[in-house]
Amino acid sequence: MELTRYLHIVRRRRGIALSAFAVTAVATLILVLPQPWVYESTGTMLVRPRASSTPAETVDASDLLIRGVKIGATYATIARSDLIRDRA
Repeated sequence: MELTRYLHIVRRRRGIALSAFAVTAVATLILVLPQPWVYESTGTMLVRPRASSTPAETVDASDLLIRGVKIGATYATIARSDLIRDRA
């Protein structure tokens, strides 16, 4: 019942409500638009096996897949570390 009461008040004084909304919206835009982007970053990461010159060092496909999962997990662990979080 309280909500309908407030809606009746707003409906009766809609000019005041609309002007308060407009002032708030304009003040927000004036304060927010000149600020620089805070959370903007770019990055490139290359994850691949080391090139080998001899056939003995050739990586087979299953080893590559297993190592790929480990490399991704390592990067995820590093990204979640406290040091990286503190520096970010």
